Amino acid sequence: ARFAKNIEPLSVSVEGRADSPVLFFIHGWPDDERLWDKQVEHFRAQYKCMRITLPNFDRRSGKKAKPGAELWGYNFDELVDLIAATIRAHAGSEPVTLVIHDWGSVIGFTLQNLHPELVKRIVAVDVGSPTFLRPSVKQIPLMIFVGLYYMYWLALALLIARLVPVVGQRIGDFICCFNVRRFKGRLTYNPSGLDFSADCCYPYLYYHLNFWLTLLGIKKVIGKAGAKTDPSPSCPCMFVYGHKGLGKMFKKWSDKLAQRPECEVVELRGGHWVMLQSTDDFNTRVSAWLSKSK
Repeated sequence: ARFAKNIEPLSVSVEGRADSPVLFFIHGWPDDERLWDKQVEHFRAQYKCMRITLPNFDRRSGKKAKPGAELWGYNFDELVDLIAATIRAHAGSEPVTLVIHDWGSVIGFTLQNLHPELVKRIVAVDVGSPTFLRPSVKQIPLMIFVGLYYMYWLALALLIARLVPVVGQRIGDFICCFNVRRFKGRLTYNPSGLDFSADCCYPYLYYHLNFWLTLLGIKKVIGKAGAKTDPSPSCPCMFVYGHKGLGKMFKKWSDKLAQRPECEVVELRGGHWVMLQSTDDFNTRVSAWLSKSK
């Protein structure tokens, strides 16, 4: 990581009962903390809800970066360091329940792997445990396929924004916004679907850099699970996915998870953003699992 000391915790939005267990929400691309509005509205009567916006995900198209911003974003080990510091600073001495989605799942599962004392339970949405295993040559075709399908384009958006003078930021923002509308359409909290910055695309760049550099032996595997064959978390976990989302890509993992009595796997109507598309069902099922997994 580029920083090992003096890590500044992220800003946290807090709602709910101050003396209650903490639900700690982590979003993915291209969202911010508003993704969880309906969940916080539902859970704040029983829990203390904490939300963060990942670094650079609060940038908007055409806006300049804040002074001191890390223009190239953060690798996943660095994001884990940031969030671990944030939990320690804001959540007290008790471990939290992570509610995670998309890249938030990558970060959240890695956090639990590296800092299990901070995480009591996990509710993962549509992206299963991607704890960084040692890459293999067999994975190369899949990495190239998902890269060409969309990930390389988003990594390219950041590269253009950073390396091309004068117009680079606008071009990068356009590529980012085009892909937002391609995959997600209109957001309930961002109706135009056009107000996004390339600055939030850094996870795609580091995800592929990590894969290739680790495969070539240049970089170490992130996390303590480098030699593991089972990336399942050691804590209780609920996996909720949309029937049209990405969840079925993690079927082998979720089938193993479902065999654990303290865990649960649920399919709901919807896609990758199933918490927005089946909000009531999502909130009800998660509430029931949280109540029985105390």
